[in-house]
Amino acid sequence: MYCSKCGNQVLEGEKFCAKCGNPVSNLGNTGTISITRPVPQFNEQTATQSTPVVSTSQVVQPSPKKKSKFWLFLLFILLLGLAGGVAFGYFYSNSNSETGRESRRKDKEEVSEKVNEDSKTNDSSETSTAAPSASASSSPSPTPTPTATPKVYSDDEIKTLVYGNMSQFYKNYINAINNKHIEWVDHVNQEVSDYIYKRYKENNEGYTFTIHKIWIDDDSIKITKKSDDKYVVTFDYGADITYYKNGTKESHPKMHVTMEINPSNNDWILTRSENDRNINTSGHRVIDITNY
Repeated sequence: MYCSKCGNQVLEGEKFCAKCGNPVSNLGNTGTISITRPVPQFNEQTATQSTPVVSTSQVVQPSPKKKSKFWLFLLFILLLGLAGGVAFGYFYSNSNSETGRESRRKDKEEVSEKVNEDSKTNDSSETSTAAPSASASSSPSPTPTPTATPKVYSDDEIKTLVYGNMSQFYKNYINAINNKHIEWVDHVNQEVSDYIYKRYKENNEGYTFTIHKIWIDDDSIKITKKSDDKYVVTFDYGADITYYKNGTKESHPKMHVTMEINPSNNDWILTRSENDRNINTSGHRVIDITNY
């Protein structure tokens, strides 16, 4: 009979198939079967050759070296990927940083250009609306230095200056006549200079004069303030003198005078000098200014 599982011939009396180990009891009642093929001889050598027995020591195990190389390769791939990711991140970040800096630089330049354009526009607007004599400037104007409050001069202070100036003027005038240098006379404008020269040529040339007294009619003085540094003073004055050419004579000239004076530095000039023999000082306070 034969094994119902593997088809191997099972001898009489055997309970299990010698090839596959299938229980003989599972075999059906097949009756007696005539064997027409030679029954192979089973001996230890044949069994050994036909069915090699593999010992547990000969079971092929995976090579530890191959397994170790595999994990090393996998680790290398992971490290390579990680390094690539870091490099990419670095270059990408650096590129973005450079791009950001370039963008910020351009933004700053645009803002600077915008500010300059606005400044030019404002300057142009200020120039167009300013007065023609005003100069436009973007720089702040310096703080003006406070100016001192101008001094207010009293009439007595002005009169004192007039007394001294007229004494100086008349003495200089007589000295110029006596020395025949009428051009020495100063502190006069052109009109007064021309008048003095004409009078010298017509009346005084060739004479020698001696001063006895120079006086001012104090009641005739009128003071007008034109500005902080200019006062206009009008008054009458005269002199007691003697002069001679072919003989001695007495003279008492009288004149109307206008003087412009700056009392802060006593800068003065005569703008009018006019003879008038009819000047009357009766009842007036006359001031002797000879020695001022």
